[in-house]
Amino acid sequence: MALLAVGLTANAQITPGENQLWWGFFNENSKTLPYGQGDKERYEVCFRIPGNSEVALGSTISAVRFYLRSTEGVEDVKVWLTEVLPAKNDYTYDYVKDLNIDELKVMEDGWNEISIDEPFTITEVGVYVGFSFTITDNSTKENQYPIVCSWGGRPDGNYNTLVYRVIDDEGCHAWWNYGSHAVDGNLAMQVLINGDNFPKNSMKIEDEFMEDVAVLGGEIKTDVKVTNLGIKGVQNFDYTITRNGVESEEMHFDMEKPLKALDEEEYVAIPVKAADEEGISRAKIKITKVNGMPNEEEDDNECSGMVITLAESAPRTVVVENFTSTQDAYAPRGLVAMERLKALYPENYVGINVHGGMNMLTNVSDPMYCYAYADLFGFVYNVMNAHSCLINRVVGCDTYLGTTDDIDAYQFDIQKDINAAMAEPTEGTVTIKSVEHDDDMTQFDVEAEVNFLYNRSDAPYALAYVLVQDEIESESEAIESGWPQYNAFRFETYRPYYEAEDFEVFLSGDEYVTGLTYKDVAVAGWGVFEGMNNTITAPIQKNVPQTVSKNLSLPMGSLVTKTTGLKLVVLLVQKADTGGEVINAAVYNFDSENAINGVTVGNQTNGTTAIYDLSGRKVNANDIVRGNGGIYIVKQTDGTTRKVMF
Repeated sequence: MALLAVGLTANAQITPGENQLWWGFFNENSKTLPYGQGDKERYEVCFRIPGNSEVALGSTISAVRFYLRSTEGVEDVKVWLTEVLPAKNDYTYDYVKDLNIDELKVMEDGWNEISIDEPFTITEVGVYVGFSFTITDNSTKENQYPIVCSWGGRPDGNYNTLVYRVIDDEGCHAWWNYGSHAVDGNLAMQVLINGDNFPKNSMKIEDEFMEDVAVLGGEIKTDVKVTNLGIKGVQNFDYTITRNGVESEEMHFDMEKPLKALDEEEYVAIPVKAADEEGISRAKIKITKVNGMPNEEEDDNECSGMVITLAESAPRTVVVENFTSTQDAYAPRGLVAMERLKALYPENYVGINVHGGMNMLTNVSDPMYCYAYADLFGFVYNVMNAHSCLINRVVGCDTYLGTTDDIDAYQFDIQKDINAAMAEPTEGTVTIKSVEHDDDMTQFDVEAEVNFLYNRSDAPYALAYVLVQDEIESESEAIESGWPQYNAFRFETYRPYYEAEDFEVFLSGDEYVTGLTYKDVAVAGWGVFEGMNNTITAPIQKNVPQTVSKNLSLPMGSLVTKTTGLKLVVLLVQKADTGGEVINAAVYNFDSENAINGVTVGNQTNGTTAIYDLSGRKVNANDIVRGNGGIYIVKQTDGTTRKVMF
């Protein structure tokens, strides 16, 4: 291993040999994002190949490649490799090579591919692979943001991502791991690795998938993570399903987005048929072939999980928890989206705006920060940043764009995800039977009823409770200073994409928008993360309801600005080890307690065409008179609907 090797490069394109391939955490499917500090300074950037990598350990590096956004106003370019990052004010690397800026090219023209003078062996220690350059002219955007990284990377906090430090007039700054603080950040850099026995057609699959629900005669699409381990990539694969010891015939799956890079991973929705009878059963998926050839991965080629098969699905209410912040300039996009969704889906949708800081895990400075959600931030669900949401705690995505891959389209595509969630079958319902409370809204006696559509010996479910304030006005008497919303949409560049009436307050607003009314804000909660203990008991019996009574005291630090406009959301959730999904939900609107005028339950023809419970099932008005009180959805003869407490 050379301590220092200095020379020039011709930057010729390198064609991988039989047992060579270009590899890195940045790959051909990555969307690029420019990044930088904006000043005249020296950048040292790198990513780390861990020593325990199945792909890299024992291989050698014979070349590196990277992108430059500009060659004008850029000087002193070097590539380097080192097992240990140098300390502050130390510039010693295990291998360094000087490059001629005149022979390098900009990103639009492709990679800069640089041969290493002596092969560098990757040991158990791992290796940092990087390059350095100095910005002498920062008058262009390319030089203000000279680093190219991925949009939507795979940060894991272990430096397998973009790591950088800058050197300016104040000296050498400390190394900073971009991926440990953001959802993007894989450095646009790869290595040419050499291995004698690289697998060619090989892929692994995660060992467990979460519980899924299917209806007799139908199928589910089980989301599982697959990883390419072969140099041929993954265009398609074949698989079998084993249930109750019986293995199916091979089935074929074509990748919508082929995996091209080694170690590249993707979630795919594999079709799995429902069982032949109702109940819960284990299904095992085994990857047998890759690209039509036998799968060379023998150890991690199968996964299993539980499938609940129902005779019919329960009505589904979709829950969207929007993670937002007054400090996040892009949060207005999520706030607008949540109001649109509430209008689009008045009967089977629940929206909850959860306030936090820019970093949802550590920043509690937002004036509407909800401590009840603290356990949800950053852990099981990886909710780290504002303007993102969870749909039934299964799908995580941008609250406005949804799961769309087209980041630049700026479309209100979360509708597609909501529609897909509503079409998913679910195994149980929750209904609020009664709520009693004191005048100050600090004590609540809640009685709920839970009903499941299958039998099960255990009960991996629980109830969670969230108190939601329908309207919080930032200029109210309770909030004398007002709560301004940081606003990115004041810039004209956004107007063509968001020019709609509900965006106008932000499009025409200043850097901070004041006088807003914040809607559907989570102000308190009980058991939000995994539900409250002992709310659902085993065994679960089909169509045998369980009644759950809870006394809830308003926790310390809860933000309740007034006793009007409050709603109680009751969530039926899975335990985290079975998926953590929100199975169903019910809402109690305290303002509707006196809203029964004009409705005669004894005569459904008096302006009322139908009455439904909160799970969406049609009920008979006479049954309500016999004592089954609570909140119901009333459909009027004019086509309108409203929620009424009987």
